[in-house]
Amino acid sequence: MVKTMNPFDAEQLQLTLSFTNQGLYELNLQTQVVVVSPTYATMLGYDPHTFCETVESWRARLHPDDCERASSVFAAYVAGLIAEYSQEFRLRTAEGGWKWILSIGQIVDRDGKGRPLRMLGSHTDVTLLREHDQGLLQLNRELERRVADRTAALEWSQAALRKSEAHLRAAQRIALLGSWEFEAATEAIIWSDEIYRIFGRPITQGPPSFRELLAYYLPEDQQRHSTVVEQSLATGQAYMLELRLMRADGELRHIQVRGEPILDAQGKVQRLVGTVLDITERKRAEDEQQRLAARLALAIRSAAIGIWEWDVLSNVITWDERMYALYGVACVTPVSYEIWGNSIHPDDRILAHQAIQQAINGEKEFDTEFRVVHPDGTQRDIKAYGAVLRNAAGEPLRMIGVNFDVTERKRAEAERKAKSHQLAALNRELEAFAYSVSHDLRAPLRAIHGFSQALNEDYGQMLDAQAQDYLARIMAGAERMGMLIDDLLRLARVSRGEMDYRWVDLSQQVAQISADLQRQGPTRQVTWTITPEVYAWADANLLYVALQNLLANAWKFTSHHEQACITFGTTTQNGQAAYFIRDDGAGFDPAHQNKLFGVFQRLHDHHEFPGTGIGLATVQRIIARHGGQIWAEGALEQGATFYFTLPGRVSP
Repeated sequence: MVKTMNPFDAEQLQLTLSFTNQGLYELNLQTQVVVVSPTYATMLGYDPHTFCETVESWRARLHPDDCERASSVFAAYVAGLIAEYSQEFRLRTAEGGWKWILSIGQIVDRDGKGRPLRMLGSHTDVTLLREHDQGLLQLNRELERRVADRTAALEWSQAALRKSEAHLRAAQRIALLGSWEFEAATEAIIWSDEIYRIFGRPITQGPPSFRELLAYYLPEDQQRHSTVVEQSLATGQAYMLELRLMRADGELRHIQVRGEPILDAQGKVQRLVGTVLDITERKRAEDEQQRLAARLALAIRSAAIGIWEWDVLSNVITWDERMYALYGVACVTPVSYEIWGNSIHPDDRILAHQAIQQAINGEKEFDTEFRVVHPDGTQRDIKAYGAVLRNAAGEPLRMIGVNFDVTERKRAEAERKAKSHQLAALNRELEAFAYSVSHDLRAPLRAIHGFSQALNEDYGQMLDAQAQDYLARIMAGAERMGMLIDDLLRLARVSRGEMDYRWVDLSQQVAQISADLQRQGPTRQVTWTITPEVYAWADANLLYVALQNLLANAWKFTSHHEQACITFGTTTQNGQAAYFIRDDGAGFDPAHQNKLFGVFQRLHDHHEFPGTGIGLATVQRIIARHGGQIWAEGALEQGATFYFTLPGRVSP
């Protein structure tokens, strides 16, 4: 089966592969199914649209003389007995002929136990290289017999060869791939034009000697390259390695070098031929991918996230170490869909399986929560996300996803709900208690105040001055006690109840409150400065109570001044919008600033400035319920400024 790609990219890639006679393959080592490029099929004469490759079909096309050897090399590489996979064999073409193929591959994916899952590689048609030596010998004998008759044919062959070489040079330039030869006896090197460009060496200098070639590589790579070449000359084995070279212009390049021995009739290595592929950009991409993978791994470890993958076709589930820890099992335990399902709490299994099926069917993303039961009986709450990977036909191939433990979060939510219910019950009890206390206290207070007033009216003239003063103090204390009860009830009310958020015109509320205060003291000379169109997203009733307390304080503490100024506006504090109310009255001692918002806390004598000491505590409670903050600045006889914030939506 052949994958499709972008037409432009596919055309370029197909052109390159056709010039180099290379076909690509991807082997699923579990299903034995091979996905190949079009060139893989066409080099053997097959239609790429109908061609289907498997390991068994590959073995069936092997030449009888090569079948056992090629199969053994492949099996040894998959089993990990040899480090690299590179071999040549003959494959039967669609027309029944044979082609020599250079097969190179590498395992690129393994499961959690190190077992190979996926292998990538290429097939290169090297028939011409194999037949090259034999063809030259036959040609020489034929030339000796028929020099005159074959002159024209030779010229035609040379022209065709020049054309092929031009095509090869173009393909090498496009693919950043160059070819080379190395004579074993003389150590003479032949380079194609593209290798000169890769190494940054002028063609006019000619190819380097073997010693000069080694000097291009970084010191730690020189010995590796020399050793591999010596082994290939001694054993006749092909090789592939990656090297780093430093060009004359100082640029570092990464290359992949492949070499293959060419043997003479006696089986002795005559020369080496191979390719040099510039993989600099690929290495840079790999390095960036490794950096990103390292960052991702760090983030996953920090967040205690487990990663899983499920091969839908083979029913094999792969877990990382964190997944095993989340489910409380040893890392050596094999995992399948059934084993995963059995680890879920019985009450949650149906919903978990439904979530999987909905994702497989494409109905919704896999996003669910369930409980797992560890082998020791421990239960943990798991949050799971996943995505389905599909083939070109939309059929599910595998799922990948993450799990993380939300037990503590669920526990905290449960505790928070329980505490919320407890607080609601306590608030109801507090409300009942407050009204009960209010009723129980008001009755004797009314009696004290009423009888004191009757005593003053009926028998006041009979009392001396000291008795009348005592009586006046009793009445004033009863009135103050009544105010204190009212303020306490008001403080209790602002601490409960639902918040009714809406856009509130603070400027309008301040104007209304200032007008009420001015009517209470019409003779006072107070200048009011109110910034217009100041809005806040808040509870209108609660905010009115807060502003009323703040403005009443400003009115009260400027009462000893013949002329006073009270200002309402907005400012910015620490990058956040804030509201303020400023006066030029009595102010306060900054050393006692921490007492301002405490219940019953007063910084002035109540005979000088009457009050209960609950107003600012009420204001702080209201601002806190909105999620804001309140603070004050001031000095004695220099006035005070109260700031508060109301986090929320921006003004309309």
